[in-house]
Amino acid sequence: MSGCPVSARFLGGMDVLVQDCAGLGGEAANLALEEALVRAVPPRPLLRIWQNGACVVIGRGQRVSREVNVAACAASGVPVLRRASGGGTVYHDPAGFQNRA
Repeated sequence: MSGCPVSARFLGGMDVLVQDCAGLGGEAANLALEEALVRAVPPRPLLRIWQNGACVVIGRGQRVSREVNVAACAASGVPVLRRASGGGTVYHDPAGFQNRA
C-alpha cells in the first residue's frame, strides 16, 4: 500500500477504511477523523483500521494530572491528546492494537 487510506466494501454491507501508516496528519488528526466519522453517522457499519505513533489518549471527562505523567511524556516526546468520547486512558504506539465498538 502507498500510505494513503484505502476504502472497500464487504458483501455484507460493511465499509472498511484501512490506513496503512500513522495517519494522514498524525495522532491528533486520527482522533479528529474518528470523531468526524462518528458524527457523520455512516449509513452502513464501518470498520476502521489504523495505526498511531506513540501517544497517550485520555477520555473527555478525565483529568490529565490524575491520569498521565506529563513530565515523562514531554521528556519522551509523547503527545497527550484528548478524545471527544469518554473512557479510560490508553497508550498508543505502532505495535499496539486498539478497537472501538
